[in-house]
Amino acid sequence: MKFVLFFLILNSVFICHSQTKYRIKWDADKKYSKGDYKGAIIVYNSAIEKDSLYTNAYNFRGFSKFFIKDYKGAIIDFTKSIELNPKKHDIYYFRGLSYYYSLNIKDAIEDFSKAIDLKPKRYNYYYLRGVAKKNQMDYVSALKDLDTSIILNPLDKEVLFERGEIKFSLKDYLGAVKDYDSSISKGKKTSEIYLKRAFANEKLKNYENAILDYSEAIKFNTVNNKIAYFGRGFSKGMLEDHIGAISEYNIAIEIDSNYSDAYNNRGFEKMELKMFQEAIIDFDKAISLQNSNLNYYYFNRGNAKFELNLLEEACQDFTKASEMGYELAKEKLIELCK
Repeated sequence: MKFVLFFLILNSVFICHSQTKYRIKWDADKKYSKGDYKGAIIVYNSAIEKDSLYTNAYNFRGFSKFFIKDYKGAIIDFTKSIELNPKKHDIYYFRGLSYYYSLNIKDAIEDFSKAIDLKPKRYNYYYLRGVAKKNQMDYVSALKDLDTSIILNPLDKEVLFERGEIKFSLKDYLGAVKDYDSSISKGKKTSEIYLKRAFANEKLKNYENAILDYSEAIKFNTVNNKIAYFGRGFSKGMLEDHIGAISEYNIAIEIDSNYSDAYNNRGFEKMELKMFQEAIIDFDKAISLQNSNLNYYYFNRGNAKFELNLLEEACQDFTKASEMGYELAKEKLIELCK
């Protein structure tokens, strides 16, 4: 009788202990579901103190840390969870995301791969692995992952956009445009995607379409979209609408008065209109801003000065451009500056 009573007491203690553990997690889950992740972490701590092998508590404490961008802490919890149960594909996925946002791309790819091994039909696992590979400039392998992701779910606008990005990097500009088209048709309508499609259309020399895309990009970002105005100026210039191009560069410069490429390109368009003195003023400004394209700026200013019969000054500019490695400037020196 004493043995039975002792057993009942032990069993009662075990049940009480287990209920306490689960009750604590239940309280933590309520905070988690309301987005109170910091509060949830504190309560999950208590559940883990009750049972250091409580896998689900590690999982949700890791999720909570992930959502407050404590990626290092999340990785520690997900790693512990994986030690206790290495078959949870979603934990590998979230640890992979935590590595990715911590800029540890190599380990992120490894975790996404493990998640895929455990659950090969999850399109988002291929998508994230493809994005991670893109960040390593492994574009061919990334494209394969995005292709698989789209086969599993052809309706995701973000996956289509990312595949367009990868195709652009692989210089498949037509393929990129098609993917951007599909992404837009499925609801991704942002300044960014219209800019990207405009870039691809420029590469294909579809300047009219590029202008339309830059205009759409401006609609979605009317305040600070100097790149769209610059791009629209470039495309108009390629269509020999030099006055229109200058107007676009004017706006880009109003947005950013230190936009050296805009001064350079505006100067180039002024040269097309034989406004050589005005062009030199723009090239002077571009050169004064000292960016990485100085060789082009000096070369263009040299051409403007040559048109004004300032041969000595033109040759000085060609010499500077040549010293910076610009081959066309070297040819000009041989041709004009003997």
